[in-house]
Amino acid sequence: MVELVSVMGGLLPFKQGNLNQTFKALVQPKGFNAPFSAIVKDLPIRELFNELVSFVVLRALGLPIPSVYLGMVGGETQHLSKAPSLGNGSKLVYVSEEIPSPSLKMAMGWRDGQSEEACMACLSKFVPQIACWDKLGELYAFDTWLANTDRNLGNIVFGGKGSDGEPKVWLIDHGRSFTGEAWKPGDLVPEKSFTNMLKVWATPFLTTVQKDLCLLSTEMFVENAKRIDVNEPIDFYTNAFGLSEADKVAAKNFLIVRLGKVSEHAKDALVMETIL
Repeated sequence: MVELVSVMGGLLPFKQGNLNQTFKALVQPKGFNAPFSAIVKDLPIRELFNELVSFVVLRALGLPIPSVYLGMVGGETQHLSKAPSLGNGSKLVYVSEEIPSPSLKMAMGWRDGQSEEACMACLSKFVPQIACWDKLGELYAFDTWLANTDRNLGNIVFGGKGSDGEPKVWLIDHGRSFTGEAWKPGDLVPEKSFTNMLKVWATPFLTTVQKDLCLLSTEMFVENAKRIDVNEPIDFYTNAFGLSEADKVAAKNFLIVRLGKVSEHAKDALVMETIL
């Protein structure tokens, strides 16, 4: 599970196209570890659940994600309208390590509302760089498995290429996993196909060879994912956040049964091309 940290001092508003209130703050881990600067988000319970379960699964799979914490804000809570409250008046917030690199959207110079020609020029330049990343197929599989419907260009942090020639990538913002930020048990239908946004902006720019490699990766992903105990984080966070037994059962069943459908749905996302 994630570590509990205390949010110290004031919350400095910080927004880069984020849907939820986002802040920078100094946080204090337990013990004698030094405080550090982090990103803090004001999230409702189910979105917070999605983020934390996604983090635990991503870390277990070895996919790159900034360190994530559950933060407790005891003083300055007037800016927090969505975060769940504790009995003592404190609130629980999502806390993430700050990565000193831009999102893919910022790195591309993408502007909302720009022409289709400009969109295509940006994507044709940057998607081939992401396509060199050896975990791209696993990302297709992960977003398929957890029904993450929001892998937009702002939800990948891109640090260019490292000295080894490999792209430096971190995965962020998983609040819309489990079909969305306000899911109910009835929404979690394991057999259903949900939108994989990589199909929209990445697949059209992949070569046949790259698609084939991604498909192979999705099959290996499924075998690795079978070794992960998804029951533990779901049990822990449904209990911690006061979600219902029906929520718990539905979330577990969704991931366990859906894993058998990952290869099929990921293949659809890689083969059925859609242009912006």
